[in-house]
Amino acid sequence: MTKRNSFRVFAVIFFCILIGMVAGCAKPPTQEIINAEKTLDKARAQDADFYAPDVFAQAEASLKEAKDLVAAKKYDEARKSAAEAQQLAEKAAALVGPNMEKKKAEAEEMVQAIEKDMEELKGLAARAVKKKISFDREELQGMIGKWEIDLIGLEDKIQSDQVRLAFNELKDLKDQVSAQKENIKALVEFRQVKKPSEEK
Repeated sequence: MTKRNSFRVFAVIFFCILIGMVAGCAKPPTQEIINAEKTLDKARAQDADFYAPDVFAQAEASLKEAKDLVAAKKYDEARKSAAEAQQLAEKAAALVGPNMEKKKAEAEEMVQAIEKDMEELKGLAARAVKKKISFDREELQGMIGKWEIDLIGLEDKIQSDQVRLAFNELKDLKDQVSAQKENIKALVEFRQVKKPSEEK
């Protein structure tokens, strides 16, 4: 093989290697995105979106960014975003255990707040009856009875670590009790304001 031929062979090999490297860099990070999606799905299955919502949202945002960058053919940046999404999803999953206790404590505080609201509602209802204010007493008693039963069920869910299931129901229950308390309170206060003019 002459020097000229060996140079040509070397040039062809070098050119092929160079093309292979460029082609390798130009590939979209399909596997990285798949890995990030799997990690996010796994974290979601562990309720990371509930127990570590901020970190989980960041992971979702990074994954979306990675997909957008792939669409824009910015593969290196997309690869970095996909890796970041996977890391954030792993972090969110790791926070589930520690944050579960915090959410459980928060749910228990909500139970206490609802119990307090119900006691205040009962007191307001008793004042309304004493002042002979017209309202559907039986309906209110029925609602309070139902809420008390619901609250026992929700406490059981909290104790059996079904905090996520209990949480939304507790929020709804708190809203219902608070709304009813405000209604009866408004009736009592309106009667108190109106009474002096009635006596004239």
